[in-house]
Amino acid sequence: MRCLRSLARIYPGLALFGRTIAGRGEFEASAVSVKDIGPSAAVMGPLTTVRLPHPEDAARYRIERGDVLVAVRGTVPKVAVASERLAGAVLTATLAGVRLDEGLLLPEVLAAYLRSDLGQSAILAMVRSATGQIALTVRDIGSLEVPVPPMEVQRRVVAMASELNSYEEYTAQALELRRQVTQQLVAGLLAGERNA
Repeated sequence: MRCLRSLARIYPGLALFGRTIAGRGEFEASAVSVKDIGPSAAVMGPLTTVRLPHPEDAARYRIERGDVLVAVRGTVPKVAVASERLAGAVLTATLAGVRLDEGLLLPEVLAAYLRSDLGQSAILAMVRSATGQIALTVRDIGSLEVPVPPMEVQRRVVAMASELNSYEEYTAQALELRRQVTQQLVAGLLAGERNA
């Protein structure tokens, strides 16, 4: 087990409310928040756009491919690995970014651990809210103890996690399609009743 801050640079998200640079200026950037992380740990749907005074204002919060995104606000400890689609977007204050040092721990392995029962318990043990809401800091995330298995084991974990994520994404898409079809059928039936 290693302390996460010894393996990575951990950075905060941009505050969108209160005294902040967000919403002021002409530079637009896509933003990722905890609500964008779906049930299969993929970032779903279109991203929000935020306005900033200058492109440099986004630098501290900019996501790179492979960053592990960890919920620091919300009701569920969500975790995702940033895909190529998210590279260049900014992280909002509902998430913290973990940029791992190369060669020690693969992002997918860290994400798989943090989504596991052991990882979820470790995150929830740090929650500072009496209401059950997640309220973590970058320092809290950095103090997490995480396993660093040999690289051969990490590659096997990545292969298994990838297969599971594909299955979960397929299932989530199928459930969404079923929900949409059901809504259309119910709307059609109700419209038919009104016209009868």
